[in-house]
Amino acid sequence: MTASHGARNQGGTVEIDGRAQTDDGPAAFREHFEESYRAAGREARRIGEALRGQARLLAARQSETLLKSVHDIARELDSEADRLSEQANISDVVRRAAERLGATADTLARKSPSELRQDAETVCRRYPVAVAAGALLAGALVSYAIKSAGGRSGEA
Repeated sequence: MTASHGARNQGGTVEIDGRAQTDDGPAAFREHFEESYRAAGREARRIGEALRGQARLLAARQSETLLKSVHDIARELDSEADRLSEQANISDVVRRAAERLGATADTLARKSPSELRQDAETVCRRYPVAVAAGALLAGALVSYAIKSAGGRSGEA
């Protein structure tokens, strides 16, 4: 063997690419490997914790944005109820919807994500038909909104 490819010297050293390295055999290799493995594990845990922290921060920001939007919609509904004061029945329905939406936003603000998930599972188990009907209605409303928005942009 040549010196640049791993020539063994006396004294238990191996010369690799011009650098002398001790060759203590399989035990030293195993120890080095295990330490590298432990170091990689520590680094992976550190990265995982950092990612979890970032995910929590992002979730908190998104929750704040969602809650603000829900409160804004409730305020708009309340304003619309004021405009509809001449039509008492409709005005009352819209005002109640605004109050319930505001109360829902307040409830969402007080609960943790895991509590919200558990509540959603409970509702889905207790009222599967109502949940399915609500999802169908929401889908129909979104579809209608998209179609009507597309029609207006095509007219301009």
